[in-house]
Amino acid sequence: MDGSSTQAWLFAMTSGLASAIGGATLYLDPLLHSLGVSRGFNVLDSHTVLSALLASASGAMAYTSIS
Repeated sequence: MDGSSTQAWLFAMTSGLASAIGGATLYLDPLLHSLGVSRGFNVLDSHTVLSALLASASGAMAYTSIS
């Protein structure tokens, strides 16, 4: 593999990992509630958390597409 091919795979894995972490955060909420964390906070109802997840995922994808 040459350098540009390795870099392309690295960027593809980075954007995939960022998307997986964002998706896993949504599924982590019910797990935390079952472990005893207060039910007063819900990830799916929090506009701040959802906006931050969307911004980080789109930022990672934009960075990898530009580089």
